[in-house]
Amino acid sequence: MTHHAAEVKHVHVLGAGRMGQGIALAFAFAGLRVTLIDFKEREARARDAFASAALGEIGRQLQTQVDFGRIDAQQAADALARVEVLDRTGCEAVLGDCEVVFEAVPELMAAKEAAFAWLCARVSSTATIASTTSTFLVTDLQKVVTHPQRLINAHWLNPAHLIPLVEISRSSITDDSVIARLKDLLRRVGKVPVECAPSAGYIVPRIQALVMNEAARMVEEGVASAHDIDMAVRASACASRSSGCSNSSTGAAATFCITRRTISRRKSARASSRPPSSRGIWMKGATAFATAGASTTTRTWRCPRM
Repeated sequence: MTHHAAEVKHVHVLGAGRMGQGIALAFAFAGLRVTLIDFKEREARARDAFASAALGEIGRQLQTQVDFGRIDAQQAADALARVEVLDRTGCEAVLGDCEVVFEAVPELMAAKEAAFAWLCARVSSTATIASTTSTFLVTDLQKVVTHPQRLINAHWLNPAHLIPLVEISRSSITDDSVIARLKDLLRRVGKVPVECAPSAGYIVPRIQALVMNEAARMVEEGVASAHDIDMAVRASACASRSSGCSNSSTGAAATFCITRRTISRRKSARASSRPPSSRGIWMKGATAFATAGASTTTRTWRCPRM
């Protein structure tokens, strides 16, 4: 791999859903051009509508940061101008010189295989491919790409443009220069990369599983109500912020904000044929805790950087 992170000026993101949009926003705000690729096949009118909606959502996220006073209107406009949304046919001309691409298609192996086959046929053998999967091991995904030593898992936490952490998972055949390059690129845009082995659950999801199950256990044992446990963690996170710790994502915001959508998604994941992970354990605690009366509304994420 010949490119250095400092030379990367243009990042590609394959998959234009919520995660893809968040990753695009993170790089665009840091000054890099981003091509956000809508991989789903659509009719012409639907393609245009989706591209407009995706840019609109990115614009709304930027406006939220303006409203909070973290950036001004010109910074928001400049960041949005760095993002282009293209469909899978319209982007082929710009993929030839692609240096780094983040794959963010739905968490289904068939979708991953289709995305990687399409991508590998269009990017150079030196392009770094980073999958944002939270489900599949890097050792499994390397089997479905050409030049597997350039593929790595880079697990972003939602919302990707606000949470600093990115969990990187490599295999024994992953090129060391790919690791160094990706870490440098992530640090360059204000992210905090950590490295872990190819193991289901990465780092933070496994810790969250333990916390959620302990919260559910405390409710079952009558130690405290779900509401009071939820409030205790939220209040302690606020205390950390007031004492100078701006990253409260390890507290209530990341661990105890369980929406009904999340619960439904985790149930579906557990019932599917995906590889074993900590999701089933996490879901048991999450469901019990939410059912017992903890808040199921989504908090506003607070960003330490924007």
